[in-house]
Amino acid sequence: MKWVVALGALLWALGPWGTARAHGSFLVNTTEDHDDGACEPVSEGDCTLREAIIAANTLINDHPDSPDAIGFDFGPGATPPFTIAIGTPLPAIIEGTIIDGASEPRYILSEQKVPVVVLEGGGVDHLLRVRSDSTLIISLGFDGAAVSAIDAENADYLLVRGCYFGVDTETGEPTGLGLPSFGAHAIHVRDTLRARIGGLDALSRNVVAGAGAEAILIERTDDLLLHGNYVGVDPTGTVPRPNGLTSTIAYAVEVRASSGVEVVDNVVSSNLGSGIALRDTPEAIFEGNRIGANADGRDALGNAGTGLSLSGNIDGLFVRANVISSNDGDGVRCEGPNEGQWVMLGNMIGIDVGQSQALANAGDGVSIAAACNGAAIGAASVGQGNVVGHNGLAGIRLADGEASVRGNSVFLNGDLGIDAAGDGVTDNDVDDIEMPINFPEVVEIEQLDGALGVSGCTRGGAKVDVYEASPDPSGYGEGKRYLG
Repeated sequence: MKWVVALGALLWALGPWGTARAHGSFLVNTTEDHDDGACEPVSEGDCTLREAIIAANTLINDHPDSPDAIGFDFGPGATPPFTIAIGTPLPAIIEGTIIDGASEPRYILSEQKVPVVVLEGGGVDHLLRVRSDSTLIISLGFDGAAVSAIDAENADYLLVRGCYFGVDTETGEPTGLGLPSFGAHAIHVRDTLRARIGGLDALSRNVVAGAGAEAILIERTDDLLLHGNYVGVDPTGTVPRPNGLTSTIAYAVEVRASSGVEVVDNVVSSNLGSGIALRDTPEAIFEGNRIGANADGRDALGNAGTGLSLSGNIDGLFVRANVISSNDGDGVRCEGPNEGQWVMLGNMIGIDVGQSQALANAGDGVSIAAACNGAAIGAASVGQGNVVGHNGLAGIRLADGEASVRGNSVFLNGDLGIDAAGDGVTDNDVDDIEMPINFPEVVEIEQLDGALGVSGCTRGGAKVDVYEASPDPSGYGEGKRYLG
């Protein structure tokens, strides 16, 4: 059975599961869906996925590192994809189990390495319900659930990798024919520790499309890794395959009340709602994502709302080196009230990753709403500033002026480059003593012993950065190149 060899290699490479060993092993050998009381080898009968889950649930794992294993082999001459049409809800997984679609010999021998085993729900609420720690779901296709493809609760160390949701595993075409493949979510995880969704190599990537609301909804799941997924695009990362088909107010990815989250190297684009929302996610890292752009960060595949939305406790959040462009709302929006200090460094907002073409967000590039505090947008050191250009409204809008904005390249936006009070161009006057001062007033520029001396007036204690301005039709100037 070739799948055993593949399984052994998998367990050797699973990081936190690196010491895992199978407690019981079961081989699904038919696409039928029934339960005759036993998971049998071909010589004695058959073993359905339903029977394999029941058998795995029956064995009490003696250690968290000893999950049961369910593999697949549909016999000589069988031709993928192998679609298992689920007639009634499958049993919930209540013992740690590896369900490994990559074990099927046709996957092992293929060059494409796309899922060859597909679960078709026919309208059941959930395709897989996970209620146990140490459950691994690998290289499966999912389609046709009334609510969610994977519904996981109290499922510490959950792993979902290499799966296709709502797209044909061979062609990448949408499976729902204009209707949602999943009534609500493709993946819904809650009350779980250290879930891993995707991975940083191509074989670990999940492709997620066809959800009625949020494609991926995570709640109360600390130490989450959300890595390398394609959400709203096909397996090439270049063709729209949207989520939010029935709820356009939904974010394609939403993470709530979860600390220590890493959202890294995902593509979240072309969805019919907004891109990503982080709600109450302290100590989160949001890095290297393409939100509203294709996989290489160069072409527009905008979401229909905001690119990235932040709110609640975001103390210690780092937003760095992302492309957040071509969205129909703001690129980045921080909603108030919020808690804590957070930072944006080295992001491309309204422009492509190579800074060679405009990919404008329709709203502000960065919008800091009233009572959103603790923001540091850029920093006064090389390579730490954000590039904020070509956006439809302001480059950076601060509703109450309470943020640090330094070292950024801000140019060719529709409104002011930096709108310090959110109310456009205003004159300096006596009220500015109370903040916000609208701009420093330059009185004199002169050469002083080989240096450039600038004399002027601003609020006491303020730091003044100097920029090279690009042409600006408004006449108020934007800072394209930070000078110091």
